[in-house]
Amino acid sequence: MADTEENDTAPGQYLWDWIESDMARRLELKPELILDLINGEVEVTPDLARRLEEVTGTPTQVWLAREAAHRQSMEELMRRALTESHE
Repeated sequence: MADTEENDTAPGQYLWDWIESDMARRLELKPELILDLINGEVEVTPDLARRLEEVTGTPTQVWLAREAAHRQSMEELMRRALTESHE
């Protein structure tokens, strides 16, 4: 008989755990870093961009450009927040 806790887990959670584990293995990252990567909390370095290219087929330069655009956007949001808090 299967473990009760495993049976109580939503199918989507099981799928997420599998995807997270598989991506971590393929990218050579700790599984807990996959969610951080998805949430933009892990910087896409040239090395990580290369690994992402190997896994997804999306060119390294595209990953690096997305990272730069994301960081620039976050900096702009921080500047606006600081400006608004001083008004």
